[in-house]
Amino acid sequence: MATSRRIGVAGLLGLGVGLSLVAFVFAGTDWGALQQSLAAVGVGFAAICLFRFLPIGFDAMGWRALVRPALAGPVYATRARWIGESVNTLLPVGQVGGDVVRARLLGKSSHDMTRAAASTAADFAMGLVAQAAFTIAALALFFAALGTSVLVHQALIGGGITVLIGALVLMLVRGGILGRLVGVARGALPDAWAERTVEAAASADAAIKLIMADRGVVAQCFAWRFAGWFVRAGEPWLILWLAGLPVSLFAALVVEAVANAARSAAFFIPGAIGVQEGGIMAVSLALGLDAETAVLLALVKRGREVAVSAPGLIDWWWQERRFRRSAAIP
Repeated sequence: MATSRRIGVAGLLGLGVGLSLVAFVFAGTDWGALQQSLAAVGVGFAAICLFRFLPIGFDAMGWRALVRPALAGPVYATRARWIGESVNTLLPVGQVGGDVVRARLLGKSSHDMTRAAASTAADFAMGLVAQAAFTIAALALFFAALGTSVLVHQALIGGGITVLIGALVLMLVRGGILGRLVGVARGALPDAWAERTVEAAASADAAIKLIMADRGVVAQCFAWRFAGWFVRAGEPWLILWLAGLPVSLFAALVVEAVANAARSAAFFIPGAIGVQEGGIMAVSLALGLDAETAVLLALVKRGREVAVSAPGLIDWWWQERRFRRSAAIP
């Protein structure tokens, strides 16, 4: 209970800091110039939304490397990955609920819930490791370009938190995290459920260890996930190119790395509202972009999240409904 309260307080403080930075930047924004840039993006917003499916596809292929190919084709893996990202983006699930959803979808469709849960847990851990590696690479470039500054130190703190989270999750996954979680919650479960749940968790933990022991598939997963983070850097570049404000791929890379590091560190804030925008604006200004460009990036990225994720939630509802109908058929 005390831990939940501390997380709640931290969430409110983080939200307050992020929104304060957003308000500060907004106060100095030339709204006429911002409206012109938004108008320039125009129908190009559809291209920005479609582009998002490229990194989702890379992530899906990394996940699929850990699953037996017969259990998930590339299209279904991408669809389940999209739904999981949509859940994490729009619902207050601490950035992990979407992974539970995609594991459930894969388990229901493949009739192998153990493999689905194990592969998703392993993929989640490798995704954080890949993000940590990407963040370190991007911040190293950031540090080399700007030298020592307060913003660099803040960015390094965010990157360090990402690295620590990735290392911790990887250790927990390799050490039987599902069994430990079930052990903690066992007292709250009915006796009829507890035994089955413990057995299922033990089977999933054993499957995770087998997956993680296969260095070939783990390396494939990491390669796809690591490449996916670099592909994501195309989004800020595309946004500004469409707005007639082209920037270097280096700047786009750093903006994406810092924005995602801020989002990961603020997992306790629904949608990382305020924190993500604050990170984008801070790093954009540090790279020499003007306030209007920073606000444009923050607004369009948030708009893209809603536009891409809302249909994902609808697709999730439709699939769950289809599963229920199939179960009702004698």
